[in-house]
Amino acid sequence: MNRLTAPVVALIALVLLGAPLQHATAQQAAPAATDGTFPGASAPQPSYDVLRVEQDGKIFPYHVWVDWLPDLVTLPDGGAWIFFGAQVRADKGLGPRKIYRARFDVGRQVWLPASAMPGGDVQFGPAAVVDGAGIVHVVYSASSAGDPANSATLMYARI
Repeated sequence: MNRLTAPVVALIALVLLGAPLQHATAQQAAPAATDGTFPGASAPQPSYDVLRVEQDGKIFPYHVWVDWLPDLVTLPDGGAWIFFGAQVRADKGLGPRKIYRARFDVGRQVWLPASAMPGGDVQFGPAAVVDGAGIVHVVYSASSAGDPANSATLMYARI
């Protein structure tokens, strides 16, 4: 069995199945509207122990944005990258909706702090692949929060 299996299972459980593991600092998911939609959908955040968001050298709690599923890719060395949407929860409230990336360091068996991908204030739809040389290619959409046309730019990055 791959050494990455346990951390990946733990990560998926924290992001998708976090409700049973909540504690005092957990966030509650937004209640459903009367029409059955989920405005501002978010996942309960049970712990910040597995994935940490880093911004300007500081670690921040974050609000997971579940409108788009995280994308996880494994590397030839047994490591991995995850790309997920979140909003940093700082002193001034929630920040912009960005795609964050975090790497699983196979040598240390830990997820390194996540950092935001470049681009606009609203990012969504990450999709990543690893090529034969172990290079990660990721695409996602980015737009400006104040864009009246709601247009987005397709972004590409190599990691």
